[in-house]
Amino acid sequence: MVPPTSCPPEVPESDGATYVSGILGGMAVRETKAQPATGRPLEESGLKVQVYRNLHKGLWSVRSKGRVITHRPLIILRNCTMRVQESERQRVIREGQRNVHAWIVGEPCWGTDGEDMVEIGYNPFYAPTFTSRPSFEPVTTARYVIFSQEGKAYAIL
Repeated sequence: MVPPTSCPPEVPESDGATYVSGILGGMAVRETKAQPATGRPLEESGLKVQVYRNLHKGLWSVRSKGRVITHRPLIILRNCTMRVQESERQRVIREGQRNVHAWIVGEPCWGTDGEDMVEIGYNPFYAPTFTSRPSFEPVTTARYVIFSQEGKAYAIL
C-alpha cells in the first residue's frame, strides 16, 4: 500500500499538548512535552531533525540537537539526507548487537508534492547505505521521505 501524500493540520486539545491527525488511518499522534521551543507544531518549527526507527517502541524517534523530542507512528520529511556512521555499523556487524547508527536528516512537513515513491530501508549486514526496495540500489538523498505506521519508509527521489 502506498501512503497518501498529505495530512490534515493539527488539532489542539484542552491539555495544552499538540495533537496531529495522521496520514494513515486518521490516528491522532501526541507530541511529547519536549516540543520545539517555538511552541509551534514540529512541521512548522523549521528544525532539521534526525529520524530513525525505535525497535523497542515500534515508533519513529525524532531527534533534534542530539535529543529525542518525540516518538511518532508517522512523519514526513523534506530535503532529506541519509546518514550512516560506518564505525558503528562495523561494531554492529562485529558484535551482532543493533544500535542507533543510521538515520535520515530533514525538515518535518505536512505533505509532499510528488507521487513516484519507492520503498527504502537500511540493513547494516547487507549494505553500508540506505537502499531502495526491491532493487537494493543505494539511496543517499531524497526530496521527501514518508515514514509510515507500518514501520516502512517511502522516498520521493
